[in-house]
Amino acid sequence: MPNIIEYDGNEYDEAKTMAEAFNKHFTSVGRRVTEGLTGTFRPHNDNCRREIRFKFEPITREEIEKELSNLDGKKATGCDGIPPKVLKAAATVISGPVAHVFNNTLRSGQIPQIWKKAVVTPIHKGIIGQ
Repeated sequence: MPNIIEYDGNEYDEAKTMAEAFNKHFTSVGRRVTEGLTGTFRPHNDNCRREIRFKFEPITREEIEKELSNLDGKKATGCDGIPPKVLKAAATVISGPVAHVFNNTLRSGQIPQIWKKAVVTPIHKGIIGQ
């Protein structure tokens, strides 16, 4: 993250004011995109109105082990604090219990709140507002 950012002709050099500038920018994007749109929007065809149903299939231990084994050990740690290289190294041992937890979650339809948590880091790619 840069030490100073410019937005709307102002310079921001504190973490809180930078975050507020990012927030102001990203919340304004939707309004700017839709400003020039007019008329009534309808689905392209009737297929869009069809009710679509799907069903989760149970996840196998092998599928979990394969995905864990393919993790990039150099990536950042997630909200759980477990480094990917540890998950990758333990794939054979933890794949059964992880599959059990996932399958019980899918069966119950109750997603734990902690699974809905994310760490989002904005990446500065230029001067905001230009």
